[in-house]
Amino acid sequence: TPTGNVTVTDGTDSCVGTVAAGTCDLTLTTAGARTLTATYAGDANFASSTSAGVGHTVTQAATTTTITGVTPEPSLVGQAVTVAFSVTSSGGVPTGDVTVSDGTLSCTGTVAAGSCSVTPLTPGPETFVATYAGDANFLGSTSAPVTHTVNLAPGPTSSR
Repeated sequence: TPTGNVTVTDGTDSCVGTVAAGTCDLTLTTAGARTLTATYAGDANFASSTSAGVGHTVTQAATTTTITGVTPEPSLVGQAVTVAFSVTSSGGVPTGDVTVSDGTLSCTGTVAAGSCSVTPLTPGPETFVATYAGDANFLGSTSAPVTHTVNLAPGPTSSR
C-alpha cells in the first residue's frame, strides 16, 4: 500500500492530503474553468505519478448589496448626501463599483470606499437603490430601496 502525500492542483491553487485520507480541501480563488490534477509524491516502495486532468468549473460567488446609511437624514435641497453601502459574499471579498441611484440622480463609489455622495435638487422623498455591478469572481446584486427625506432650505431671514 502506498504511503505519503498527494497534491491536488489547478496550476495556481493546491492542497495536500495523505494517501490514507484520500482527500484534501482545495479552495479555488478565481471563477472559471479549471483542470485539476493529483500528483503522488511517491515513497520508498512506490514511484511518483500524476493523474490525468479532470475538468471543474468555478462559478461566480453570490453577493448581497445593502445601503447601510444615508446622512444627513433629513437633508436640504442642494445639500450633499452621503449614501453608505456594503457588498458582502460568503465567497470572499468583492471588488469593483457600486452605483447608487434615485432614478434621476446617481453616484458611483468603489466597494472598498463604501460610500458615494449625491446632491438632491428637489424637496420630497427620495428612494435610493445601490447596485453592485459584479466582477470576474462575484455576481452583481441590488440593495433593497431606502427612503430619504429632502426638505426645502430655509429662506433668507430679514431683520427690521
